[in-house]
Amino acid sequence: MTEQRPFLDLTRHQWVREVGDLTIFGTWVPLPDDADASEPAIAIVPRYRAIAMPVVIALSAAYRYDNPRYAACRSMEFAADLGMEPTPSNALKVFNLINDHLSDLISMPPEPRSAVAVADATVTIDGKSRNLEVLQHVPSR
Repeated sequence: MTEQRPFLDLTRHQWVREVGDLTIFGTWVPLPDDADASEPAIAIVPRYRAIAMPVVIALSAAYRYDNPRYAACRSMEFAADLGMEPTPSNALKVFNLINDHLSDLISMPPEPRSAVAVADATVTIDGKSRNLEVLQHVPSR
């Protein structure tokens, strides 16, 4: 039985960049027909506003953003999803952020599947101690 994973886990990312009032992650999302497999994706969230809905573009959909008309329409919708006013200037910010990071998305490696313990930690909360391992996810070979 496989472990249930969230669709979007921003604690596991290849890279993260803060650009203006948005944060963009290079991460992985499960494939629709195989929850055990994943593909690279970019995820955009606001830095300062409460998140309405993250914007996620999977590698399999990245080719669509080569069409300026499609990208412009989606960028306006994405601006609204991110809690921004759906104005042309905000849509352009989102469009540029996506466009500037498509090559990073295309060059992302497969999702790391194994982890190595890199440290031990003891956490004490309200007088109760708990020993934990700190894991680092490593790329599959």
